Amino acid sequence: MNLIPTPTMDTPIKVMIVDDHPMFRSGLRDALGSERKIKCVGECGVAAEVMDSVRHYDPDVVLMDIALAGKSGSRTIGIDLTRQIKAQWPEVEVIMLSATDTPTVVKESLKAGASGYLSKDADKAEIIGAIEQALNDGMPISPSINKSLYLDQHRPIQFDSFVSPPNNPPKYLIPVMHLLAEGLTNDEIWQRLRKERGEAYLERKTVRNYIYNISIWLGINGRREVIEQLRKMGYGKSF
Repeated sequence: MNLIPTPTMDTPIKVMIVDDHPMFRSGLRDALGSERKIKCVGECGVAAEVMDSVRHYDPDVVLMDIALAGKSGSRTIGIDLTRQIKAQWPEVEVIMLSATDTPTVVKESLKAGASGYLSKDADKAEIIGAIEQALNDGMPISPSINKSLYLDQHRPIQFDSFVSPPNNPPKYLIPVMHLLAEGLTNDEIWQRLRKERGEAYLERKTVRNYIYNISIWLGINGRREVIEQLRKMGYGKSF
């Protein structure tokens, strides 16, 4: 697998579509196919074939529906597939593209390793933008879904009335919280964790997931807002 492709005419972003509705796959493939910077390398409509398809098509990004045809009968089988893909190919970005947008399902998808979550009502421009964001350490989420999570940037928790979460943060997040509060970029945090803390195994993309987990723990969306709150809580000092 390639790490982060540079979208040029010579190296388009390789996208694989996973959905059990042929008409939806066809429409999405045609829409994305008109973009020279994107190449739809394959598609899949059955859960049992997804892993083999990823291995065969070698995509940079997988557009994954949650509700796929599968023997288990689960309506969220796409979450399990996302978890399996990220375990085997951590460099592959998985963006959920689904009609299901309940907060629980969205959060479970992101915890499974999805890079973003879009509504099936998303237009071509939003989908293309999400693909590019995911490949550049972003976490694209459709505005309507963001609102359902109470995480959209227009309704952040007010800092004056902020009450510290009832539980202490997971230990693995504490070093990241300090480095984030110092104003470091994702790449700088990654390098510091690898070199200074001996976490040589750490994947660059994992840092983004850590920062997302921090925002969920705080109940705040937006990097600037998260950094400000961490500083108010005393993070960012030597540790």
